[in-house]
Amino acid sequence: MIGTVRAGRMEGNRVQVVVGAGWILKLAGLVDPAAREMVEMQYQWQRPFVLDSTAATVAFGLKPTATDDALREMIGKGK
Repeated sequence: MIGTVRAGRMEGNRVQVVVGAGWILKLAGLVDPAAREMVEMQYQWQRPFVLDSTAATVAFGLKPTATDDALREMIGKGK
């Protein structure tokens, strides 16, 4: 979600985020497969989701790409 908000702002759009009760998503999941999957992934939005690239950097020499740089590249490919 943070990436979506940042990408929208980079494009000069006003981005609005709406927070709803978890039970509403669970109810929607009874009839909508996408909502059902979102229920399983809610943990990513309920507490900080931290990614650590140390192992990949040590093993393969890969460097992480800054979020804003990755978003700029993706936005550019969409045009």
